[in-house]
Amino acid sequence: MMYSFGQRLGCHIIDEPFYARYLDRTGFQHPGRMEVLNSMSSNWDEIRTELENVCRNNQEVFLKNMSHHLEDQFMDYLGNWKSVFLIRDPSKMIRSFSKVIHSPTIDDLGIVRQAEIFHRVSEEKGEYPLVVDADTFLVNPKRILEEICKNLDIAFSDSMLSWIPGPRPEDGIWAKYWYKNVHLSSGFVRPETTVDSALDPKFSKLLDEVLPYYHQLLNHQIKE
Repeated sequence: MMYSFGQRLGCHIIDEPFYARYLDRTGFQHPGRMEVLNSMSSNWDEIRTELENVCRNNQEVFLKNMSHHLEDQFMDYLGNWKSVFLIRDPSKMIRSFSKVIHSPTIDDLGIVRQAEIFHRVSEEKGEYPLVVDADTFLVNPKRILEEICKNLDIAFSDSMLSWIPGPRPEDGIWAKYWYKNVHLSSGFVRPETTVDSALDPKFSKLLDEVLPYYHQLLNHQIKE
């Protein structure tokens, strides 16, 4: 989600500000649970105050959220934020997720909540927000990044297409559990086509449950 704040200086990135609140509220035993809870606030008013302070002092703020972290309190706070929904082939998402949480559920994946938020934002703003499918994006990242930047009124730069490998200052403390492949990368890689991308049959039921929600969003994706 991105919002432009006029003439204020700077750009700021916030990684999953509601993660601790989500873990505290649900009791889920994610890797590094206590590290997350000890590193950030789980209090809504404190989180909101932090976001407002950041927004006052930066021209652009990029707020990366997981849809299942978001409660209606945040939805009511969206205001003038611009939303970009990133989706991924559920079979690949389940396979990736299961490497960290071995028996993911439909709630863990957040696809149902993502579809709910998409439809709510669409209704409130009277237009569909941007939807980016990961595989489509990776076929032509420059073209789709240009479209995203145009929509958000942000200047595109070729420097967006590559980076120095390793962790970044804005990474959450949970990065060591979830961001290994990102930290090893230096640019975008085309979608997987090898046989090892097949999903374990034990996840077939879960895949069937989430596919309809994925296709709802896929219908609105930016085309390659």
